[in-house]
Amino acid sequence: MLSEIWDPGWVASVDGTASPIYLADHTLRAVPVSAGNHVVELRYEPTSLRLGVALTLITALLILAVWGGLMEKERRSRAGTRNLP
Repeated sequence: MLSEIWDPGWVASVDGTASPIYLADHTLRAVPVSAGNHVVELRYEPTSLRLGVALTLITALLILAVWGGLMEKERRSRAGTRNLP
C-alpha cells in the first residue's frame, strides 16, 4: 500500500508485467505483490495529460501555419508593389 492518493491515471507494473492498482483505505493506492523481491514501477499517465499535450501541439502547428501564411502574403504583397511603375 502506498501513502499517496489513488487516481485512475496511475499505472503499475511488477517485474515488467502490468499490474492492477486498487483503492485502499478509501483514498490510497495498493498494488498486489507476492512474497519475495520484486521491482514495482508506478507511472502517472492520465488521459487528460495526453489530451492536453495533443491539443497543445495541434494549436502550436495551427499558429505556425497561420503565421507562415501571413508572412507569405506579406512577402507577395511587397514583391508586387516593387513591380509597379
